[in-house]
Amino acid sequence: MLMDEFAKLVAYAPTDSPLVAVEKGLQRPGVVKTRRELEQVDQTMDELRMKLGRIQKYVEKRMNDISTELAPCAAHTVQCPECRQWALVVNNDASWKAIKCRFCLATYKGEMAALQYVWSLLGEDNETVQPCPNCKAADTLVIGASTAAQKTANMAICFNCAHTLYEEGSNLDLS
Repeated sequence: MLMDEFAKLVAYAPTDSPLVAVEKGLQRPGVVKTRRELEQVDQTMDELRMKLGRIQKYVEKRMNDISTELAPCAAHTVQCPECRQWALVVNNDASWKAIKCRFCLATYKGEMAALQYVWSLLGEDNETVQPCPNCKAADTLVIGASTAAQKTANMAICFNCAHTLYEEGSNLDLS
């Protein structure tokens, strides 16, 4: 029964061997087009894999080049919302100066740094941005952040003064 249905689809003769029937089926115009498309996808993926390798090498080299600059400020360096590298250094002087990613050079000002971090890396803002208890800046303390020094920590960091609060028990003490 299956061979009868297949015969209707590919117009093979009942005397054809299964291999000949399959070959005829593969030569149908729709199948040929699909095979060409799959070959193009395979070729494109091969090119992307090769380019990805170069991109990964560039990222490694660039991060290595800026590692001495980032090392002393790891405690107030967060992941950049743009490039996702641990290279966005938060000012630790409450100066309201723009902060800049040392990797991709993206620049953020004021509260927008905290909001962009939350939107891009933590998802939606479910009260994860709060006023900082240290510098009193409005909406610059990001709850649920982590730093290059403590990538797995559940903490809060102020994007204006780099004040950090660590989880005690199950909640962050914002006082």
